[in-house]
Amino acid sequence: GQTGDGDQPFRVACRNVSSPIGDRLSGFGSYGTQLPAAAIQAVDNRAGTRLFVVLHATNAVQIVDTEQFVITDSVPLGAVDPRNVRIAPSPDGTTLYVLDTEKSRIAAIDLGTKRTLADVSVAGTAIDLAVSADGEIVIVVAGEGEAGRAVFFDRDLRPSGSLVLPAVPLSVVAPR
Repeated sequence: GQTGDGDQPFRVACRNVSSPIGDRLSGFGSYGTQLPAAAIQAVDNRAGTRLFVVLHATNAVQIVDTEQFVITDSVPLGAVDPRNVRIAPSPDGTTLYVLDTEKSRIAAIDLGTKRTLADVSVAGTAIDLAVSADGEIVIVVAGEGEAGRAVFFDRDLRPSGSLVLPAVPLSVVAPR
């Protein structure tokens, strides 16, 4: 289904589909990089200049420069198990949103200082998150029994509304 505010629709998938990400990033021109562990999730920034990668055996998000395909930085995840993490960078590249699906918590991390700006709980079992193209809306989808819920936050993770979903969601995607 689609939900959102005016020009900021989100797409929520409510069926069981998965597509694993391998441990080698390639197909982006003539460059590739070998990562130190298998990738669980990889998300690019809106400009396509940086790739944020959650690795299986590390407790940090690796930031990869997509022009040279080298790891340029990392963001520590603290005590969060990387297998239970979903990530989404803000379009302006200043904030990384980290969803801990095990504890149903979302955090906003300043990419310059690596400090947590906000950390809030989400009702239900958190599944995925996305950030709108303008960075003004962060959405978390969660399962609640046989149904689901989409919870909307502003960029500072202040709740701004929610929507009941007809089924347990698998993922949410914000259009570019």
